[in-house]
Amino acid sequence: MEKFVESMENVLQYGEPNDFESRINLVGGYVRLGRTSDARREFDKVIQVRPDLALRAPTLNAKFLTQESRPQEAFAELGLMDLADFWTRAALAAEGK
Repeated sequence: MEKFVESMENVLQYGEPNDFESRINLVGGYVRLGRTSDARREFDKVIQVRPDLALRAPTLNAKFLTQESRPQEAFAELGLMDLADFWTRAALAAEGK
């Protein structure tokens, strides 16, 4: 994975700066290597220019939010907050609380 990340970094350094597909691949590589601050920085660069890509990658943003200890925002990003509330309320009701 380190070689892949190095290759993507070179592609972006010497190639087209607006190659968003390569940037998203680089973000994924950073995440897999545990380089979350690098991944977040690169992801933020992408969504500044192309906010529509954030809508196509909600799980990636949710992963960042989770790693940044922001689980509520991660749930909201995935649209699962209402679902989580539903299951919590259902569990409490089943316990008679």
